[in-house]
Amino acid sequence: QKGLQGNMVSSGIDWIQYGFGASELDGIDELDLWRQEIKDHMSKSAYKRSNFYDVLPGFILDGLTIGSPVMFGEEDMATGRVMWMPTHHKDTFVTYDKYNETNGCINRDSRFTGKDLLDKFCGGDVEKAKELLSQPAVTAIEQGDIKTEFTVWRYVFRANDLVWGNLKKPLSDSERPYKWLSVYFEDTPKDKDKPLKVEVFYSSPFVVLNYDKKFSEPVSRTPAWYAIFDSASGNQLVKAFLE
Repeated sequence: QKGLQGNMVSSGIDWIQYGFGASELDGIDELDLWRQEIKDHMSKSAYKRSNFYDVLPGFILDGLTIGSPVMFGEEDMATGRVMWMPTHHKDTFVTYDKYNETNGCINRDSRFTGKDLLDKFCGGDVEKAKELLSQPAVTAIEQGDIKTEFTVWRYVFRANDLVWGNLKKPLSDSERPYKWLSVYFEDTPKDKDKPLKVEVFYSSPFVVLNYDKKFSEPVSRTPAWYAIFDSASGNQLVKAFLE
C-alpha cells in the first residue's frame, strides 16, 4: 500500500489540482492567482502539517483488504492542523442513495472519557456539562475519573435529508448554503431530543474508499476478496491434476 500511496498522493509530488466549475472563469488573471494560492496552501501547508500522510497507508490497506474504510477529517483548534481519523469497520456504517453514492454515515466511538466529553462538547465548562451530559458522565468529571469510558454516536447526513435535515434551522447567513450535518448523541443521553453537538459542513466530513462497490451490497469488494476465490480455484486445479 505504500507504493500506491507514493504514486498517487505522495508528499513529494504535485498531486493536488484545482479548477473552476465554469470554464468562462479560466484565464482571468486575478482568479488564476487565487487558485494557485489555494493550491500552494493545501499542498505545501495544510496536508503536510496534518497527519494525512501518516494515516493513509493503513487506510489504503483497509481499502484493499477489508473494504470500504471510513476516515473523518476535522480541524484541531488548538494547533490549527487538519487531522484525519480512520474508524474501525465494526463501528461505522455508511448509507448510499439510489445512485450508489454516499449520503450518510453512522459512527460509534466508545473511547470518550468524562474529560473528553467536557472538552469536546462543553468547552471545558462544568456547568454546561451538568445541563448537557448524562449523570454518570457528570459524576466522572466531578470525581476526576479518567478510566470510565462513554459511548458517543455520530450521525452524518445530507442537509436536505427529509428526517434529519431540519435540525439546524434557522440558519445564520454565514452557514448558507451548507450541504452536510453532523450530529452527536451520548449513548444514554440526558435528553434524547437534545444532541450533544450539531455541526454544519459545505462538503462531506468523511471519505470512504470503495474499490468495487456494487449497488446491492453494503460494502465494497476488494482485491483481497477476489484473491480468495482465485486461490481456492487454483488449489482445486492443482488438486485435480495431482489426482
